Amino acid sequence: MGRSCNSIRKDLADCLLHSDCMFIHGKSARECMRNKEQLPVECRNLMTSFGECKRQMLDMTKRYRIAPEQDESSKPSPEN
Repeated sequence: MGRSCNSIRKDLADCLLHSDCMFIHGKSARECMRNKEQLPVECRNLMTSFGECKRQMLDMTKRYRIAPEQDESSKPSPEN
């Protein structure tokens, strides 16, 4: 896993540890992640973000694309 996803992974782990699923019910992180309806919305959003981050690292088509805000039309024109 790349470094870019580490912060999301740590936030997700922290969220899971403090969720009622693990803290009160004593379930494992894997069990809590399988039963998403027991997790708070914040943890579910972090799970989605983490999955997207991992997918983007593997998507070769997005590695060489220019960001939309950096296309030719937004570059400042050189002064004459």
